[in-house]
Amino acid sequence: MQRVYVTGGSGFVGTRLIAALVARRVTVIAMARSDGAAAAVTALGA
Repeated sequence: MQRVYVTGGSGFVGTRLIAALVARRVTVIAMARSDGAAAAVTALGA
């Protein structure tokens, strides 16, 4: 299984990238600067 680290995971491009990677069963680790952004990234499956 692949693992990908995404910086800016809660941004416009990052959210779409995470969704696409999760759909392809890639393990995603993402960086977020705030608790709210972290919650949004976690909800996407990262």
